[in-house]
Amino acid sequence: MKSRLVVFDLDNTLFSINTHHYFSDHFFKSKSKFIYLIYKILSLKLFVHLYYMFTKRDIKRDFSVYMFSFFSSKILDDGLEKIFKNLDDYKIDKTFNLLNKMKSKGYKVIVLSATVDFIAKYIANKYDIEIYSSIIKNGKYYFDMTGQKVNYVDEHFSKYEKYLFVSDNKEDINKEFKNYIYVYKDMYFKNIEIESFEC
Repeated sequence: MKSRLVVFDLDNTLFSINTHHYFSDHFFKSKSKFIYLIYKILSLKLFVHLYYMFTKRDIKRDFSVYMFSFFSSKILDDGLEKIFKNLDDYKIDKTFNLLNKMKSKGYKVIVLSATVDFIAKYIANKYDIEIYSSIIKNGKYYFDMTGQKVNYVDEHFSKYEKYLFVSDNKEDINKEFKNYIYVYKDMYFKNIEIESFEC
């Protein structure tokens, strides 16, 4: 019998924030008024819409990834410690409780996230969870998890039984999983396929 695989999304599933945007906003604000001003201008709906229309990408993410390359790992790590010192305030207890329950049962529990690797590593160490994320090198995406979660599971975790997938994004959810749970933006559960699931 295959071991069971349980997959969680990170942003708006385990935490009520987008960890990449939250960090970027606070980090640039603390480091450079000029960079922060550009970041906020690019956050305007007009720029977000136009950029996405031509590239199908998030302009804020791409800009922030480029700007991260101008800061050392130590500066970024120090920023994580300061900016995420109150990260517990954004934990979604219901999904964390479910995650811990699945871990206690001995299932293979992983988190797949489009957030960048240095943020994912910090959160993984802080909360003792196994996270696979986007990877950045030299101001660009070496690997972007956005839209790739289904493929990532198929490519790297095929030896497991697809037991449960939990996300706030319906596009993330692999319907080959036996169970899957869609997390509303207001942080309540709605089961797409199953009537109920014990938390």
